[in-house]
Amino acid sequence: DENLLTSDSRVIAESLVEYETSGRGVHAGARYVRDAAPLAAANTGQLLLGGHYGLFEQKLNLRVGTEVGFGSEGPHGDYSDRAGVGADWKATNWLTLFADHEITFGEVHSGQDTRLGVTVQPWEGGQIATSLGQQELAQPGAATPALTTEPAGREHGPRTYANLGLSQHWNLAEHWGFDFAVDRSQTLAGSGVAPFNAN
Repeated sequence: DENLLTSDSRVIAESLVEYETSGRGVHAGARYVRDAAPLAAANTGQLLLGGHYGLFEQKLNLRVGTEVGFGSEGPHGDYSDRAGVGADWKATNWLTLFADHEITFGEVHSGQDTRLGVTVQPWEGGQIATSLGQQELAQPGAATPALTTEPAGREHGPRTYANLGLSQHWNLAEHWGFDFAVDRSQTLAGSGVAPFNAN
């Protein structure tokens, strides 16, 4: 990623291993981020852990995940330590309701982010998702808000925002496939810490 206006550049490398069985799954991985900027260079490493568990004949899916970092967070705070929980309710074969809550612990800022949304599968391999979110950030050094209420840009708040995304998966062979996705995020109210690349 490169910001042509400021000459900042970012390199991201990520590896993830997943294990799935009978509606349950876990994942573990690592991420490395290198920011190169005239006045704000940083190197960040993160350990990625999470899992999910299906209930009620897989109609309810509970999710948990965390990202724990080491190294410099950098001035943007895009890759802070975070912990999140979520749930998906499969209302019909084509409609799923979801809710997510995430707490962020960072040098630049800390806060919490809540999202409620709907996912629709109108055709085979296709998925449309829309959500409404509320993000609250604390000042640096302030206490992290209590757990009271993903990936996708990172920290950019406090604000109220909406997301709309479309994705499509194609199977090329029994063990091979590829995905195409587009995503749009719109701030409805508020502003906050400037992201690495506003575009």
